[in-house]
Amino acid sequence: MSETMNIYAEKGAKLVFLNRNGRDHESAEARKHGLTEGAIYTVERTEVGGWYTDVYLQEFPDKSFNSVMFADYKPASLEIKRITPEQVFAAYQATGVVPIQDEWFRTIDGQKCACGLSAVQVAQAADTEVGFQDIVMQGDIEEFLSNTLELKKDYLRGFIYGFDGSSLSERADDTFKLGWKDGYDSWWKVKHLAVSDEG
Repeated sequence: MSETMNIYAEKGAKLVFLNRNGRDHESAEARKHGLTEGAIYTVERTEVGGWYTDVYLQEFPDKSFNSVMFADYKPASLEIKRITPEQVFAAYQATGVVPIQDEWFRTIDGQKCACGLSAVQVAQAADTEVGFQDIVMQGDIEEFLSNTLELKKDYLRGFIYGFDGSSLSERADDTFKLGWKDGYDSWWKVKHLAVSDEG
Protein backbone atom coordinates (compact mmCIF):
# COMPACT_ATOMS: atom_id res chain seq x y z
CA MET A 1 0.00 0.00 0.00
CA SER A 2 2.39 2.71 -1.22
CA GLU A 3 -0.11 5.29 -2.43
CA THR A 4 -1.58 7.86 -0.11
CA MET A 5 -5.25 8.70 0.23
CA ASN A 6 -7.44 10.62 -2.18
CA ILE A 7 -7.36 14.12 -0.67
CA TYR A 8 -10.90 14.72 -1.94
CA ALA A 9 -12.26 11.68 -0.10
CA GLU A 10 -15.96 11.88 0.71
CA LYS A 11 -17.35 11.71 4.23
CA GLY A 12 -17.60 8.05 5.20
CA ALA A 13 -14.68 6.88 3.04
CA LYS A 14 -12.43 4.33 4.73
CA LEU A 15 -8.71 4.94 5.26
CA VAL A 16 -5.78 2.92 6.57
CA PHE A 17 -3.28 4.60 8.89
CA LEU A 18 0.20 4.03 7.39
CA ASN A 19 2.23 5.34 10.36
CA ARG A 20 4.70 6.97 7.98
CA ASN A 21 5.14 10.01 5.70
CA GLY A 22 4.57 13.61 6.73
CA ARG A 23 6.71 15.55 9.12
CA ASP A 24 8.89 13.71 11.63
CA HIS A 25 6.65 14.32 14.64
CA GLU A 26 3.29 13.72 12.94
CA SER A 27 3.23 9.90 13.08
CA ALA A 28 4.26 9.92 16.74
CA GLU A 29 1.57 12.50 17.53
CA ALA A 30 -1.05 10.47 15.65
CA ARG A 31 -0.12 7.34 17.63
CA LYS A 32 -0.26 9.39 20.85
CA HIS A 33 -3.86 10.30 19.96
CA GLY A 34 -4.72 6.61 19.55
CA LEU A 35 -4.16 5.79 15.86
CA THR A 36 -2.77 2.32 15.18
CA GLU A 37 -0.74 1.33 12.13
CA GLY A 38 -2.86 -0.70 9.71
CA ALA A 39 -6.13 0.19 11.46
CA ILE A 40 -9.07 1.43 9.42
CA TYR A 41 -10.62 4.83 10.07
CA THR A 42 -13.55 6.79 8.60
CA VAL A 43 -13.28 10.21 6.95
CA GLU A 44 -15.29 13.01 8.54
CA ARG A 45 -13.96 15.65 6.15
CA THR A 46 -10.81 16.90 4.43
CA GLU A 47 -9.43 20.42 4.15
CA VAL A 48 -7.28 20.69 1.03
CA GLY A 49 -4.55 23.32 1.09
CA GLY A 50 -1.92 24.38 -1.43
CA TRP A 51 0.85 22.17 -0.01
CA TYR A 52 -0.87 20.27 2.74
CA THR A 53 -4.20 18.50 3.31
CA ASP A 54 -5.78 17.91 6.71
CA VAL A 55 -8.01 14.92 7.20
CA TYR A 56 -10.50 14.72 10.06
CA LEU A 57 -11.66 11.28 11.12
CA GLN A 58 -15.06 10.37 12.55
CA GLU A 59 -13.23 8.55 15.33
CA PHE A 60 -11.33 11.78 16.21
CA PRO A 61 -13.54 14.60 14.83
CA ASP A 62 -11.75 17.46 16.62
CA LYS A 63 -8.22 16.49 15.57
CA SER A 64 -6.70 16.91 12.10
CA PHE A 65 -4.05 14.63 10.66
CA ASN A 66 -1.75 14.95 7.67
CA SER A 67 -3.41 13.14 4.75
CA VAL A 68 -0.12 11.61 3.54
CA MET A 69 -0.13 9.35 6.59
CA PHE A 70 -3.20 7.50 5.21
CA ALA A 71 -4.09 5.33 2.22
CA ASP A 72 -7.50 4.55 0.80
CA TYR A 73 -8.81 1.29 2.23
CA LYS A 74 -9.44 -1.31 -0.45
CA PRO A 75 -10.62 -4.59 1.01
CA ALA A 76 -9.36 -7.63 -0.87
CA SER A 77 -12.86 -8.99 -1.44
CA LEU A 78 -13.81 -5.79 -3.32
CA GLU A 79 -10.70 -5.81 -5.51
CA ILE A 80 -11.09 -9.40 -6.64
CA LYS A 81 -13.68 -10.72 -9.04
CA ARG A 82 -15.19 -13.82 -7.47
CA ILE A 83 -17.23 -16.81 -8.58
CA THR A 84 -20.01 -17.53 -6.10
CA PRO A 85 -21.61 -20.89 -5.31
CA GLU A 86 -24.86 -19.48 -6.74
CA GLN A 87 -23.14 -18.72 -10.06
CA VAL A 88 -21.71 -22.22 -10.21
CA PHE A 89 -25.07 -23.83 -9.39
CA ALA A 90 -26.80 -21.67 -12.02
CA ALA A 91 -24.16 -22.65 -14.61
CA TYR A 92 -24.81 -26.37 -14.03
CA GLN A 93 -28.57 -25.80 -14.18
CA ALA A 94 -28.36 -23.75 -17.39
CA THR A 95 -26.08 -26.15 -19.27
CA GLY A 96 -27.09 -29.57 -18.02
CA VAL A 97 -23.41 -30.24 -17.34
CA VAL A 98 -22.69 -32.41 -14.30
CA PRO A 99 -20.10 -31.51 -11.61
CA ILE A 100 -16.82 -33.43 -11.37
CA GLN A 101 -13.72 -32.92 -9.27
CA ASP A 102 -10.03 -33.22 -10.20
CA GLU A 103 -10.61 -32.59 -13.93
CA TRP A 104 -11.51 -29.63 -16.12
CA PHE A 105 -14.11 -31.58 -18.09
CA ARG A 106 -14.89 -35.05 -19.41
CA THR A 107 -17.71 -37.13 -20.79
CA ILE A 108 -18.93 -40.06 -18.68
CA ASP A 109 -21.42 -42.45 -20.30
CA GLY A 110 -22.47 -39.73 -22.74
CA GLN A 111 -22.92 -37.11 -20.00
CA LYS A 112 -20.79 -33.95 -20.20
CA CYS A 113 -19.12 -33.24 -16.88
CA ALA A 114 -17.06 -30.22 -15.82
CA CYS A 115 -15.46 -28.59 -12.82
CA GLY A 116 -17.13 -25.47 -11.44
CA LEU A 117 -15.02 -22.97 -13.40
CA SER A 118 -15.44 -24.86 -16.66
CA ALA A 119 -19.21 -24.97 -16.07
CA VAL A 120 -19.29 -21.19 -15.59
CA GLN A 121 -17.26 -20.72 -18.79
CA VAL A 122 -19.55 -23.07 -20.75
CA ALA A 123 -22.62 -21.21 -19.44
CA GLN A 124 -21.22 -17.95 -20.84
CA ALA A 125 -20.90 -19.41 -24.34
CA ALA A 126 -23.62 -19.12 -26.99
CA ASP A 127 -24.37 -22.82 -26.52
CA THR A 128 -22.99 -25.64 -24.44
CA GLU A 129 -21.22 -27.39 -27.31
CA VAL A 130 -19.40 -24.20 -28.33
CA GLY A 131 -18.42 -23.61 -24.72
CA PHE A 132 -16.92 -27.07 -24.47
CA GLN A 133 -15.08 -26.67 -27.76
CA ASP A 134 -13.61 -23.37 -26.55
CA ILE A 135 -12.12 -25.16 -23.53
CA VAL A 136 -11.01 -28.27 -25.46
CA MET A 137 -9.04 -26.16 -27.94
CA GLN A 138 -6.92 -24.53 -25.22
CA GLY A 139 -3.38 -25.62 -24.53
CA ASP A 140 -3.37 -23.90 -21.14
CA ILE A 141 -6.89 -24.16 -19.72
CA GLU A 142 -5.96 -22.36 -16.51
CA GLU A 143 -4.69 -19.36 -18.49
CA PHE A 144 -7.78 -19.45 -20.73
CA LEU A 145 -10.21 -19.48 -17.78
CA SER A 146 -8.27 -16.80 -15.94
CA ASN A 147 -8.57 -14.53 -18.98
CA THR A 148 -12.14 -15.30 -20.07
CA LEU A 149 -13.60 -15.28 -16.56
CA GLU A 150 -11.38 -12.30 -15.61
CA LEU A 151 -10.06 -13.99 -12.48
CA LYS A 152 -6.72 -13.43 -10.77
CA LYS A 153 -4.58 -16.55 -11.13
CA ASP A 154 -4.09 -16.98 -7.37
CA TYR A 155 -7.87 -16.78 -6.88
CA LEU A 156 -8.46 -19.25 -9.73
CA ARG A 157 -5.93 -21.74 -8.33
CA GLY A 158 -7.46 -21.41 -4.87
CA PHE A 159 -10.93 -22.00 -6.32
CA ILE A 160 -9.67 -25.15 -8.08
CA TYR A 161 -8.14 -26.50 -4.87
CA GLY A 162 -11.28 -25.76 -2.86
CA PHE A 163 -13.65 -27.22 -5.45
CA ASP A 164 -11.53 -30.37 -5.75
CA GLY A 165 -11.46 -30.84 -1.97
CA SER A 166 -7.73 -30.20 -1.50
CA SER A 167 -6.61 -28.95 1.89
CA LEU A 168 -5.78 -25.28 2.41
CA SER A 169 -2.28 -24.31 3.46
CA GLU A 170 -2.06 -21.60 6.12
CA ARG A 171 0.87 -20.17 4.12
CA ALA A 172 -1.42 -19.44 1.14
CA ASP A 173 -1.98 -15.76 0.37
CA ASP A 174 -5.34 -14.09 1.02
CA THR A 175 -6.39 -14.16 -2.65
CA PHE A 176 -5.76 -17.91 -2.87
CA LYS A 177 -7.64 -18.45 0.42
CA LEU A 178 -10.63 -16.47 -0.85
CA GLY A 179 -10.67 -18.56 -4.04
CA TRP A 180 -10.33 -21.76 -2.02
CA LYS A 181 -13.32 -20.84 0.15
CA ASP A 182 -15.46 -19.97 -2.87
CA GLY A 183 -14.46 -23.21 -4.60
CA TYR A 184 -15.08 -25.29 -1.48
CA ASP A 185 -18.49 -23.68 -0.91
CA SER A 186 -19.36 -24.13 -4.59
CA TRP A 187 -18.60 -27.86 -4.48
CA TRP A 188 -20.87 -28.32 -1.47
CA LYS A 189 -23.62 -26.36 -3.24
CA VAL A 190 -23.52 -28.63 -6.34
CA LYS A 191 -22.23 -31.92 -4.95
CA HIS A 192 -25.71 -33.48 -5.06
CA LEU A 193 -25.74 -32.99 -8.86
CA ALA A 194 -22.49 -34.93 -9.40
CA VAL A 195 -22.21 -38.30 -11.12
CA SER A 196 -22.24 -41.01 -8.47
CA ASP A 197 -19.06 -43.05 -7.99
CA GLU A 198 -21.21 -46.12 -7.44
CA GLY A 199 -22.17 -48.52 -10.20
